[in-house]
Amino acid sequence: MWKKGLAFLLAVSTVISMSFIPVHATEETDTTEAECTPDEWEAAAEAIYEETPQTNEISKWPQGPNVWGDGAILMDMQSGAVLYAKNSEKKFYPASITKLLTALVALENGKLTDTVTATDSTYDGMDWTYSSLNMQPGEKMSLEEALHGLLLVSANEMGHAIAESSTGGYDDFICKMNEKVQELGGVNSNFVNTNGIQDENHYTCAHDMALIGAAVYQIPEFREIESHIEHDIPATNKSDARVGLVQDNKMMLPENSHYCEYVKAGKTGYTDDSRSTFVAMADNGTLQLVYVDLYNPKALTYDDAQAILDYGFANFKKIMLKNQETSKDIESFDSDDAYIVVPDDVNFSDLDMTLTLDEKAGNREGTVSYTYQDQPVGTADVVVTETYYEDTTGKHPISVSDTTEKTAKKGFHIPVWMVIILVVVLLLVILTVTLSVIRARKRRLARERKRAQMRRRRQQEESSGGSRNRRRQ
Repeated sequence: MWKKGLAFLLAVSTVISMSFIPVHATEETDTTEAECTPDEWEAAAEAIYEETPQTNEISKWPQGPNVWGDGAILMDMQSGAVLYAKNSEKKFYPASITKLLTALVALENGKLTDTVTATDSTYDGMDWTYSSLNMQPGEKMSLEEALHGLLLVSANEMGHAIAESSTGGYDDFICKMNEKVQELGGVNSNFVNTNGIQDENHYTCAHDMALIGAAVYQIPEFREIESHIEHDIPATNKSDARVGLVQDNKMMLPENSHYCEYVKAGKTGYTDDSRSTFVAMADNGTLQLVYVDLYNPKALTYDDAQAILDYGFANFKKIMLKNQETSKDIESFDSDDAYIVVPDDVNFSDLDMTLTLDEKAGNREGTVSYTYQDQPVGTADVVVTETYYEDTTGKHPISVSDTTEKTAKKGFHIPVWMVIILVVVLLLVILTVTLSVIRARKRRLARERKRAQMRRRRQQEESSGGSRNRRRQ
């Protein structure tokens, strides 16, 4: 009897322990293929691959390669130029690439030193098949370490815990996620969780994920975390150190066959409903590109990404706007480095330009957008002329010369030489004031000593006079 009891306990303990084994979502058992025959499944995948990307239908546009992803986009992260598009606004399930948006909202609304605490609800919606680092209820770690777990090894509970621990709590964090997508210009997204667990109301499109990827890549802390090939999470109040966490993105692993030297960050994802999903951020020193691959039925996201990144770097060029734009309606660009990206065979004169005023600003600030045959090739912030503003709005413009406001908003940097001069002047002022105070104090002390000497002299004289008078008496 005791042997049966022991066997039962061992079986139970095995099942329990399995629920804490880190298993990546990309390794889940596929059940969708069972719904059709292998031939039907292969035919469906081939149909997706053979579909022509919309950008290939544009005159004088470089012909991009076919990809296995049903939705795909290649976008320049700085200008917003779309270099490749295939069903880029079609709705798909994102799976774990959701975590890029989670990281974006967390970094914009918190500090790396903030404390992330797991609760009893941290594992809501998850079972043992989901990637996890077994963060226990009541366990605490810094936001920085939680983001390492979230981004490098796709630990699902980290996303939930980050949101729960944020100011405002989980529901408020989800609201911030959706607000952020709208702010970035999203067109077909709705997020209901922080980790991409399957939900029919949790969806996005390649266009929106490219905007998210471009935005989070601009945050230095994100790039630092993503640059780590391996990482150790220190021991916490409830766990020993988690040692040897390895980057999931194979395009960043030098020893992997999918390695690409230009890929600096990214995120993989998979569920049975989403199929393989992938976001890759790449920088070759000239262009910063983000590629999104959604619903890849054959899990060939790395092959797609390599083909499209090669295509982007080889066939497109930058055009610096300050050297080309001659519109009488634009007074200046907010950045001298503003640029657009076009195919090598397209000239600036081939483009259409649209000016849009920032109605919220209430002044001459606006945005200029450039397109080639309706294909967006970049945007830039501008200041329009007073004449254009008055003709467009019928109002007299508010001054846009408030240097303090504009430098704070646009991130203007004071030249180093000016900073040095200001520091030297400040030190000279402090030194002058200090010497003046010291001299004034010395003069005051000298006057006080002189008065004291005079008082002592008078007292001595009075004392001496009194003694003489007494002798005379």
